[in-house]
Amino acid sequence: MKKRRFSINLKLHLLVIAVVLAVSFGIAMLAFSINVDQIDRYFKRMSYNSAENFAAFIDPDFVARLRTTAESEEFQAVRRKAEDTGNEKIVEDYLRKAGLWGDYSQTRKKCAHILTIWTI
Repeated sequence: MKKRRFSINLKLHLLVIAVVLAVSFGIAMLAFSINVDQIDRYFKRMSYNSAENFAAFIDPDFVARLRTTAESEEFQAVRRKAEDTGNEKIVEDYLRKAGLWGDYSQTRKKCAHILTIWTI
């Protein structure tokens, strides 16, 4: 029985096909990484712009008071309790007691309204 040998022509064709596939794969991965990076930068820029636009609609003094309250240990304990029990009323009562609920609920309504406009 004679062993079949590959001709140089067939070997050359296989080499060219392998090189073309490897280069095509490399180019596809390069294009993918470039596009992913561009899309990532686009969404980060849009998020930043959206946050900046929304910040123009709210009172910075209120946000400072809310942040101070939210960072307190007492509020974190209330938040954890509300999370564990599934009762958001506890957080609402705490914010009412702190005098922040009115502004907080108005800001939530504005945020919801703006988000519905931006998603259209």
